[in-house]
Amino acid sequence: MRQMIENAGGRRFIMAAGAGIVTTVLQWFGKLDPAGSTYAMVIIGTVASYITGNTAQKTLTKPPEGP
Repeated sequence: MRQMIENAGGRRFIMAAGAGIVTTVLQWFGKLDPAGSTYAMVIIGTVASYITGNTAQKTLTKPPEGP
């Protein structure tokens, strides 16, 4: 199961894509505000969280520098 998730892009990617899909469906069916500000906030927040998570992971898992 873990390999399948990694092949699909990883947990963060699947969650970000899922949030985008759900938000798009809700907007399509008119369940969010008609102006689209809620849609924009969710998408911006999702992308920002994804980028922050990737940056944090790369920073925290940096291999030690040695001679």
